Order: sequence, then structure tokens, then C-alpha cells
Amino acid sequence: MEQFSLANGLHKILVSFNNVLIYTLFCFLVCWNELSMGRHRRGRVQILTDVLTLCLRGVKATHIMYQANLSYSTLRKYLSATLRQGLVIRVCKDDGSVVYCITDKGRLLLDRLKEVKYVLEF
Repeated sequence: MEQFSLANGLHKILVSFNNVLIYTLFCFLVCWNELSMGRHRRGRVQILTDVLTLCLRGVKATHIMYQANLSYSTLRKYLSATLRQGLVIRVCKDDGSVVYCITDKGRLLLDRLKEVKYVLEF
């Protein structure tokens, strides 16, 4: 039950987001709990955090895939979701290459996720 009281205490953080992002933060709470119980696999929110962090620099899809240690199919899933939700944008450079950059909304979510992680690390 402690998770739910922590989630209720984070109400101010959640107010500015729609239901999809609130669900994402709830998943983060669940994943954090699983990690603290000895499981070592990353959850969806940790992968999302990794992808958004990499997009701060404006990187190619293959760089995200390798640096976040994702399979191609998982990468496509996360890029599609983050593009659809407006968390990252696809930018075509003059040399024809495509990079993914974080948006203001994505940066705000990344900051909020870091705040939640900080609050949960007693």
C-alpha cells in the first residue's frame, strides 16, 4: 500500500499530464518496486527514460538502439510511441540523415520522471 500513498503524494507532479502520462508514471512506480525486489530487467518507463535522455543530444535511431541496448522491434515501438505522443520529433538534416530530438513536452516528462525517481530513492 505504500506505493499508492507515494503516488498520492506526487499529485502535483501528475496534474500537468494527460492520462497516458499518468499511466506511464504509475508503471514507473510498479517497475521501481520490481527492481527493489531483486529483478534486474528494465521496465517500460526506464526504457522510455533512456530513449528521452539520448534524444537530448539529437541522435540517429541506430545510436538509440545501441546505446539504450534495444532490439530493432523494441526501438521502433518506442520511437513510434514517443513521436505519436509528441515527446520527440524526427529531424531531417541537410546531409540527408535523420535524427530524433526531444521536444519541450518530452523534456518536461523526463524532468518529472527524474523527480519521481528521486522521491522514491529514500
